[in-house]
Formats: sequence, structure tokens, C-alpha cells
Amino acid sequence: MAFSICCFRALIKKLGYEALDWNFLFYELWRFTSIQYVDTWLYDFASPWAVMDDVYSSEDYPYFTREQFDDLKKLYGSVNEDTRQVVDLMFEMCTVEMYGKVTKNGMSFESLESIVDVMVTNQVTLPVIDQFKK
Repeated sequence: MAFSICCFRALIKKLGYEALDWNFLFYELWRFTSIQYVDTWLYDFASPWAVMDDVYSSEDYPYFTREQFDDLKKLYGSVNEDTRQVVDLMFEMCTVEMYGKVTKNGMSFESLESIVDVMVTNQVTLPVIDQFKK
């Protein structure tokens, strides 16, 4: 996950979206790297596709304030499709194997490969992988 977050940060920089307020989104993404239960985090985060096509309701988004929801909607609406796709792929990567075991060739790695594809398409330099190895 940390590699994908660093890719995302590099993409934002390359595409000139640094001035937008990414604090809430990055907070939630980095928080994922230290949580114990994915299902709890899942409700604190929303993919761009859900937010862009939805209207706020406290029943559908009990962990978001209207302001947070509106801010995310505005943020997602201010960037291109590739940027939204990377956020969605990170969300997918975190949840696709939520009830199973993450394996070397698991579905979350397919999401990561897709993130790398977006980076290559946009000519964004990938982070050095060695810093993510244990």
C-alpha cells in the first residue's frame, strides 16, 4: 500500500494537482497501513466513483460529515480520470482480499499493476522499490 500511495503522490505532482487539499484522503490512505480490521476502515473511506455519483446522506455515509463528503466530491471532480482511477485502484487493492489471505499473485497485485500502468502512461517516475522491502 505504501508503494501505491507514493505512486499517487508522484502522479499528483506530475499532473499539477499539488495545490488541491489532499490531507483527508492521504490521512485515510496512510491510516490503512496500520489498521487491524479492514472492514472498519472501509466505512471511513469512499472511492471516487461512489462519491462522484452520489448525494450525501448520513445513512449511506455515517462516518462522513456533509462537509467531508462535499470536499471529497469537489476534489475528485477537480482531477482527471487517471487520478480518480488510481484512488479507486488503491481502494480496491485494500479491500479486494478483505476476507481472504493475501498471496504473492493475489488480486490486490492486479490493482497494483494497474496503478503502475497509469504511472507509465502518464510518464511518472516510479518510486524506488528497495525502500519498501523489509
